[in-house]
Amino acid sequence: MRNLPMHTFPTYTFWARPNGITPADPSKIAPPPALWPKHAATANSLPERFCSIPPAATPASPTPCSAPLSDSPSRSAFERKRILQAYGANIIYTDPAEGSDGAIKVARQYAERDPDLYFYADQYSNDANWRAHYETTANEIWQQTEGRVTHFVAMLGTTGTFVGTTRRLKELNPTIRCISLQPDSAFHGIEGAKHLPSAIMPRIYDASVADENLEIATEDAHAMARRLAREQGLLVGVSAAAAVVGSLQVIDRLKTDRLKGERRKADRLEEDLRATIVTILCDSGEKYLSERFWNEE
Repeated sequence: MRNLPMHTFPTYTFWARPNGITPADPSKIAPPPALWPKHAATANSLPERFCSIPPAATPASPTPCSAPLSDSPSRSAFERKRILQAYGANIIYTDPAEGSDGAIKVARQYAERDPDLYFYADQYSNDANWRAHYETTANEIWQQTEGRVTHFVAMLGTTGTFVGTTRRLKELNPTIRCISLQPDSAFHGIEGAKHLPSAIMPRIYDASVADENLEIATEDAHAMARRLAREQGLLVGVSAAAAVVGSLQVIDRLKTDRLKGERRKADRLEEDLRATIVTILCDSGEKYLSERFWNEE
């Protein structure tokens, strides 16, 4: 893993952890190995066994199943569908109006109807999801910032990245502020992200770990994706761009507070003066190159 310093102010440093290095490696590259092992023996013993890969997911590593079955909203990006097809997935498209929730329902139906044929990883309910980030992502952030991280910012999708990373970072330093991000409406274009008030709530989600939640507009995420590509040479996905939008909002607020001279507790003020903000670039941009927003100004 490598960290890229994205933006530095006189007293604020912004680090972004790039998880989407290749088209098939979203932020879920950490959880999958933790999700498969206990099922590997039975999966390999069934020559026609299918893996039910819940909504629009891309297998980040070879699965122990003979053929993946993916439920995907039909509005998913064209490239995402092609990548799944390249892996040999049998894709079942669900109602685009239902988003990822529609795909979750169909995946559950297949798994419940024939559990001996389908293995459903269920990353929205599987504790191995958040634990993978608790054991790896958080510790890597802590080590590579040499313990200087003061703010952690991440988008909510399955919520595993935010919940697991936050739990561990809070153990390492309870004063670290952890800010979750989600789309600002139920109808949004930040693929992979969830507007929790209108969606099926992931069982692994723990609202108590967040110090704050910010809402991100799709248009702002699109604009940031273009900006990162053109100014920073970073081709990231819409959800990754949204994470940067949220992180810069945190930085702007810290700068504003300082300029206003708001006097809070001395230890908190000192923390803000040396803030190190870390976020996750949770997806690469290759899966979205057919989207029209790249040509907008």
